[in-house]
This record gives sequence, structure tokens and C-alpha cells, in this order.
Amino acid sequence: MVDPGWDVSLTSDDQGLYLSAYGLGSPFPEDAKLCAALNSFWPAVAPDAGRTFDYSPTAIPMMDSELGYHPNHPSVRSGFVESSRGWDGEYGPFVEVVAGRRFINAASIRRSDYVTNALRQRIDIRKTSGVDSQELIRRMEALRFAITVLPPPGDHVSNTKLWLVQAESIDEWRQDPRRVDAALIGRGLVYVFAKYNNRQTPKRTSDLTRLRYTFEHLFECRISDTIILTRKETRAWKKFDIEKVKLGHRILAA
Repeated sequence: MVDPGWDVSLTSDDQGLYLSAYGLGSPFPEDAKLCAALNSFWPAVAPDAGRTFDYSPTAIPMMDSELGYHPNHPSVRSGFVESSRGWDGEYGPFVEVVAGRRFINAASIRRSDYVTNALRQRIDIRKTSGVDSQELIRRMEALRFAITVLPPPGDHVSNTKLWLVQAESIDEWRQDPRRVDAALIGRGLVYVFAKYNNRQTPKRTSDLTRLRYTFEHLFECRISDTIILTRKETRAWKKFDIEKVKLGHRILAA
């Protein structure tokens, strides 16, 4: 028997693990939501929505364009992109400023309604249909490199407290305004992480499907095939050689 099945799921209590008939979502779109939020528990069925909800760290990063740009997303407000819903009919997370304070604005997993999204034809697999295995591996490796070089030391993708709140793919660094170092060439990625404290209760917004989460600070990453540059907030950029990162060395590139 596999987990999850169509009629059973794996549950636990103080006595240990056991199979139950109440762990899955119903109807199917809601079950797909839960599996997507759990690092794409069914990777052939649902993309990874771990970034979308405060549920678990992402394992297979989806780009902002695939998760959706909220109308209040900074890139939308600046005119860099147009607002659009993501593959699941929701909007991805973003950093917003309210009354001088910064928050992560993200979808509420309890209020997000995949059934309604499906009935309103908002679920659009075309958003992710062109992402092949090679591209997913590129994103996953970049995520692993970023988590390796960012604090705290010894952090891992599976249990990091860094929430990936921005993810953009770069076609050619030499033609992108976000290029911060001449060594950035070829394809790449922009990742922005928020150091998040999941012990704090999120705040409600005027939109019942969205919540605001407090966070401590941001880390930015600019990534190519050969280097990764990182910085905390507006501090100076640090540059790492990816080949050395692969060997487990936190050594600055020359």
C-alpha cells in the first residue's frame, strides 16, 4: 500500500504512525492542494506550492510567474510585470509594507479554495507545462547552493526557516538590470529569502484568502552556473564559487 492512497493516508499521534481514512482532502482539488503544499507530494500531479502557503519549506521551487503575481506585488506596482493568477488560481507570496512595517503576504491554506478555482476555470496547467526535469533540477540545485551559503551554517532545504518569497528566472544575465557583478553571465536565477519565525501568529488582511506574516530580515541571491552572490538586506554582496560550494566549502570566489 502506498501513501497516500485514494482512501487512506498516513497519520500520527503520541503512539506512533498509522493509516487513517480522514487525512486526505475532499473533493480531489482540495487533496491536490494539500499534496502541492507538501513539497509536491504528488510531483506528477501537482507542482510544489510550498512557497505559496506557510506550510513547509519548498523543495522544487516554482517561479513567481508560475505561482501568480498579486495586484499588490512590488513588481506589479512598479509596472515590471502584470498581475496574473498562478497555476492553481492563487497568487504567490510577496513582501509588502503596511504602516511602515514589512510583512510576507501569502495565501491562507485554510481559506484557499481549489474547488472554487477549478469551477471558475482559474486552474491553468499551461503555467507549468513547459517546465521539464532539467529545469527543475537547475532550480533545485540553485536552492541547495543558496541554503548552503546563507546563515545559519549547516542549514538544509528540508528544514530551513528561510521562506523563498521571490523566485525569478533569468534568460541572460548580461541583459538583465538586476545584474550586480560582471561575473554573472548566461542563464540564472534570482532568489529572495525571508528569515521567518513560524511561532508567530499571522495577521489577517482585508482579503479573507490572504494572511500577513512577520519576518526578521531578507536575504537576496543572484545565481548563475558558476557563482552565487548573496547579501543580507542592503549590505555588501558576498560572492561564492559554485564548484567550491558543491564540495561543501563556504569559500569566497576569487
